[in-house]
Amino acid sequence: MLSKAIFSTTVILTIIFLGLFTSPLFGATVQLNISDKLIANAEYYPGEKNRPFILIMHGFLLNHNFPTVKRLAESLNSSGYNILTPSLTLGINQRKKSLACEAIHTHSLKKDVSELDQWIKWLQKKTSGEIILIGHSTGSIHLAKFLSNHPSDRIKEIIFIAMPDLNPNFRDNETINFEQKAKQLVLNNDMSLHDFKIAYCEKYPTTAENYLSYLQLSKENILNDLDKITVPKTLIMGSKDNRINESWRHTLLQHGVNVISIEGANHFFDYEYEFDLLDIVENILSQYNTTTKK
Repeated sequence: MLSKAIFSTTVILTIIFLGLFTSPLFGATVQLNISDKLIANAEYYPGEKNRPFILIMHGFLLNHNFPTVKRLAESLNSSGYNILTPSLTLGINQRKKSLACEAIHTHSLKKDVSELDQWIKWLQKKTSGEIILIGHSTGSIHLAKFLSNHPSDRIKEIIFIAMPDLNPNFRDNETINFEQKAKQLVLNNDMSLHDFKIAYCEKYPTTAENYLSYLQLSKENILNDLDKITVPKTLIMGSKDNRINESWRHTLLQHGVNVISIEGANHFFDYEYEFDLLDIVENILSQYNTTTKK
């Protein structure tokens, strides 16, 4: 009888233990009708009433379950913050997975920014309090594009995590050739799919018009967007991030971005560096902890 009791207790404890790591700890899925054909997914983590609402945006072709985003969202929520982590649909209804480079891409920069606008409006209806924007990688650039075109007195700060310098990928000779090809296709009113190269994608099937929309994310245009943003801007970077060089860091400083470097961290702030990232973000957010009303 004793051995059976020990066995039963062990099974129960094992189930509880495994449950902690296999079920969502904090978040709940919310959905937003983007159009008649598209529903977007997000993870919503309700927090304390005296904390601001934080929107965290994922990087290129990824989603809200990307580890860097999810770890930060869950950690900030455990400290009491209200968190929303949307996934851009990228033209796919209720998209749940990252999109491969080789997939057919029907999305564009304009559509991405429009979706961000709809999620911000959702947040503004959800709360009367302050909103902070956080982007990881190219998610930072998407948020900068959004905020430069949609300023709001409700948005108090924007934090860029590992915002890359796109010029090495977007302005190399091969990409310039694809850009010229795309411009000619637009002049020919060709709306069919073609293979292009963009960022880390060697094969990227899309229309010429959609392709050219993302080439707007040039260094010059990113800096112009940053200059239009009037709220505090901070870049948190890792010293081992090979997508951010000293020239890019210096340029961002010249355009009013506060730059904080974490020694040894890479582009994804994994391993022990996630705690350094969290400490810095929480330090920035702490100034807003007593003014927000839910």
